[in-house]
Amino acid sequence: MTIKKFIHVDLIDETHCSNLLRLLNAYMEDEMGIGEPMPEHLAPSIIEGLKKHTGYRGFFVSINNEIVALANCNLSFGTFATLPLLNIHDFIVLPEFRKMGIGQFLMNKISDYATNEGCIKLTLEVRGDNTKAKNLYKKAGFSEGETPYLFWEKKLK
Repeated sequence: MTIKKFIHVDLIDETHCSNLLRLLNAYMEDEMGIGEPMPEHLAPSIIEGLKKHTGYRGFFVSINNEIVALANCNLSFGTFATLPLLNIHDFIVLPEFRKMGIGQFLMNKISDYATNEGCIKLTLEVRGDNTKAKNLYKKAGFSEGETPYLFWEKKLK
């Protein structure tokens, strides 16, 4: 029997930190990531940065006690609605665990979490060429919205 669990990331727990970095590295190596492993110097900075970021919310999915999926999220505030919102920044299911409903499970649990926290909405960004992710997000109820938004950036470093 498969036992699927939704777990809040605890950045004090070393096992959680190593799993977060392992999954984030898998995301970076993916064709939808940067296509190469995480630079060695980056790992400690990621954990320390997340510990300092009070809006960080992280979630794992485990299958039979093996961590197989990760969502790194950021709590923000929607001024027009005067309510919090949750942005899904990183979302990864390990390749060997895809097409098993784990992504949908994680999306549903994040939605439940955000609802329970009083969030007005969930937001995310997705690469235009990431058809698999877009299909998952559509199944989870996401859309471009009535007026599509574009994600723009100005790199500062």
